Amino acid sequence: MKPWRAAGLLSAFIWAAVAGVPAEEQAGKTVYEVMKLEKFGGFEGTLDGFIHRLSGGVHMKLIAEVSEDDLDIRSETVEFSYGDQEDKIPDVIVFEGNVRFAHQSGTVRAEKATVNMQTKEVLFTGDVTADLSQIRGAEVEWIRMNLDTGDVVAGPGKVREIRLRSEDSAPVSENSADRN
Repeated sequence: MKPWRAAGLLSAFIWAAVAGVPAEEQAGKTVYEVMKLEKFGGFEGTLDGFIHRLSGGVHMKLIAEVSEDDLDIRSETVEFSYGDQEDKIPDVIVFEGNVRFAHQSGTVRAEKATVNMQTKEVLFTGDVTADLSQIRGAEVEWIRMNLDTGDVVAGPGKVREIRLRSEDSAPVSENSADRN
């Protein structure tokens, strides 16, 4: 089975931490310039710029060069793991509890999201729901997204609607989705 192709949200997050990435590697990718911590209950980190843990209901916004590419993320906790202590880009970021990633191209909700910056994959687990530009009403146990390739693999669950035409082609009527 060929994996689904992912939309903008799927490629958006991986470029949130591109500080120090050469411009030629950023070409065609969303580049986030600022992370805003709109709300958190607790912060653990270091004076030299490493964030290790955010807790107490976290609301962060990743601000892009183009405002419609901004990414809004919410979760109860966020943990950052760093392999190379000289590089402030985390290797793994784990979001837990009422996770929501919202972007202009859609929203994914889950109990947990693990972002692996090395493999460029995001794994959403636990009561995952997704409404993306081409996939609407997905309710699955897990979704794994490869942010380099845009491939999405999910399992078991259901999808209310998969748009067979892109958003810029002829619209699909609401009645067509209700037909048996």
